[in-house]
Amino acid sequence: MSQKYYLEAATPLGKKIHTTKSYWNYIVNRKHPEIKNQKHKAIETLTNPDTIKQSQVDEKVFLYYQKITDKYFCIVAKHLDVNGYIVTAYITKKLAKGKIIWQSQAKLSYSRQKRYNFFTNPV
Repeated sequence: MSQKYYLEAATPLGKKIHTTKSYWNYIVNRKHPEIKNQKHKAIETLTNPDTIKQSQVDEKVFLYYQKITDKYFCIVAKHLDVNGYIVTAYITKKLAKGKIIWQSQAKLSYSRQKRYNFFTNPV
């Protein structure tokens, strides 16, 4: 990790996303205190998301989701050329609308299994 950034992680899309300590503190102290002490979860969400969606409003903004119990940890990041930066982070009950850009293999396998079970054993 660069000494200049407090949080930096490589994503499955090949982007290196970062933020400074002062901006991370702004997010966790002012905007979304529910994610205080969750730096490790933010890094994990960027490096190993369940789903990545593209914003409907800004094509350079991507939402990285990782399931946590019945909710999702979400990192919103703006992509530049090979790098990007964190816009915000929060916990949510559902995924935002937008185009799915990437899904983990585990999530895809589970979706295929559910679809297979439905067609072979309809309720």
